[in-house]
Amino acid sequence: MDYSGGIFCWSVRCDKITFFAFLPAFAAIIIIKWYRDKLPKKDPVLAGLFSLLPMTVWFFVQFQSSDSLNSVINFYINPYESGNLLIIAKNNLINFFTKATPLYLLIMMIIWSSAVIIRKREKINIPEEEIASFLFSILTLASYLRIVGWYRYIFPAQIMAMIYIVPSTLVCAHRFERKVIL
Repeated sequence: MDYSGGIFCWSVRCDKITFFAFLPAFAAIIIIKWYRDKLPKKDPVLAGLFSLLPMTVWFFVQFQSSDSLNSVINFYINPYESGNLLIIAKNNLINFFTKATPLYLLIMMIIWSSAVIIRKREKINIPEEEIASFLFSILTLASYLRIVGWYRYIFPAQIMAMIYIVPSTLVCAHRFERKVIL
């Protein structure tokens, strides 16, 4: 395993708050590969250790020594201090049905999600990279719901969905084809 992945993971995360969703996706790859016995038992530990250095630097650069853990968590829950999060989430959810860019992403995510479910049910292997991209996209969408609805926050998920939309559409089309023939 390339241990620089841990360093890369935190370097990407330090760039934008949006990429916090990359961390669980990266962890998912490590766990899945370890579970499928594609990694030696020590590799997840080493990946975590290699992630600590940039994480520690980021933490000390990002926050003042006077910042409490509670203030840090509150900042990431509502970075723009934009009022009632339920109203913001409702408005952003409505955007997925009334605005072209979020609607386009929603359609791609439905197709991609369907393809993932189909392959999982049929016990077709889903590459770890796709699983990580899918988790990243889902977490990015969830994150978008809690902040001001600027489309730049869903752009990374849209790029990931665009990468997988063609193969996902083919999986769904083949499944539909088999259902119609049977």
